[in-house]
Amino acid sequence: MRMRKLFWRNRAYDYIKLNGPTSSSELLEMVMQKNGRPFGIKGPAHINGTAQLMRVDKRFKGTLVSSKIIGQYAANTYDVMQWELNDDEE
Repeated sequence: MRMRKLFWRNRAYDYIKLNGPTSSSELLEMVMQKNGRPFGIKGPAHINGTAQLMRVDKRFKGTLVSSKIIGQYAANTYDVMQWELNDDEE
């Protein structure tokens, strides 16, 4: 396992274990240090960085989920990466 941003990934593991499958954007917003403060430069800088960190860790499994936004004039759908714990972890 890569050591880059390991503390953030460990806290993300705890968050998913407690709250269930979670999107990358929710992880970026909700994963905090043990003292309740955000990670800042010790965590990923953006949503794509979150997905890159999660992708290399064998403890996590990502799936694409369709999401729908219903606006005043149109409805748009887009795909979101949702992360969950890998069932066959060591």
